[in-house]
Amino acid sequence: MNRSQFVSLILSFAFLGVLISWSPTTAEEVEDQEQDVALYLYTYNGIGRLHTMETGGHGDADQVSIQPGSSTYFALNLSLQTDLPVKSYRTDVGFHIYLYANSADFSAGHLNLFVRDGTTMTGGELLASGDMNVPTVIQTNNEEHVDIYWEDDYGPTHTFASGHYIVLELENDGDNAINLELDSGKSGDSPSRLVTTTNPVRDITVLTKSYNLATPDPEDLVSTENFKPNLPSDISKMFVSGTALNAFGTYDITKFEVAVFDSDGNELFVGETEVDEPDQETGTNEFEEIIWNYNDPAEPSENHKGKGIYTVRVTAMNQQGNEFSLDKSIQMDAYGLYLYTAEPDQ
Repeated sequence: MNRSQFVSLILSFAFLGVLISWSPTTAEEVEDQEQDVALYLYTYNGIGRLHTMETGGHGDADQVSIQPGSSTYFALNLSLQTDLPVKSYRTDVGFHIYLYANSADFSAGHLNLFVRDGTTMTGGELLASGDMNVPTVIQTNNEEHVDIYWEDDYGPTHTFASGHYIVLELENDGDNAINLELDSGKSGDSPSRLVTTTNPVRDITVLTKSYNLATPDPEDLVSTENFKPNLPSDISKMFVSGTALNAFGTYDITKFEVAVFDSDGNELFVGETEVDEPDQETGTNEFEEIIWNYNDPAEPSENHKGKGIYTVRVTAMNQQGNEFSLDKSIQMDAYGLYLYTAEPDQ
């Protein structure tokens, strides 16, 4: 039975349970899903930068030299799109860092490490500090990783304001130059990175639609949170779309996933879509309709389980495979009467 054959549709249902009324969809905040996120060091046009991509080769140098008595700064490649709360990496520790570096001679070096909240890509309010010894030029194992502790009166949380930068300052307070290796990616030899515990996906919107049963137009969809359980399989479809706002920029979201759970919490359906490379660095990432056919005879395990409150979960995945989700409730209505009038032959 093809939907375009329907001229008029009359649905009469005896509803049981609580009805969900539809209201315009707005972005909802994603809360309490902080995870460790690595900010990889690279440099471009002489400016130190941080990003979340685990691949290497994004800058124009694989090493920088920090001279005695000087500092080198690395800041987010884009200013934050929205406020970004961060939590302690562990008790009293604001951040953690992995650096791959050697001194330029046969004496060990030393670096002071500062994490700042900056309105520019250099300097800013000091949040946390630490230090590390740097091995000599002849040492081949040059990986060092240390904790960066909150300053007094800071922690265990801090919120970077929209438009600000996370800034890492590396200060060489020794007597010899230090060569810092970077931009090799996660699988490379020198994945220098700053680790922060945060949730960069700040807002997600979820929009659910169904066919408009008042018209035969197969492109006519209506926003709804109520779905009819006994429609024919060619029109028993839920269309899920949405958006996500990532504080680091549109580049950081790589995939969306939609999962549907019945009223007992059983997973019925999972669909996903890759995110194309965005045209804009800022703004939201969007995904078009992922379709759940809840009466599909070819996929009986994905069929609905009767009336009740179901959960639609939209998950945004970032460059590092971290998942950040938002749940939306929809209602599968009670069974009712379905009538149709076939289109007369011409």
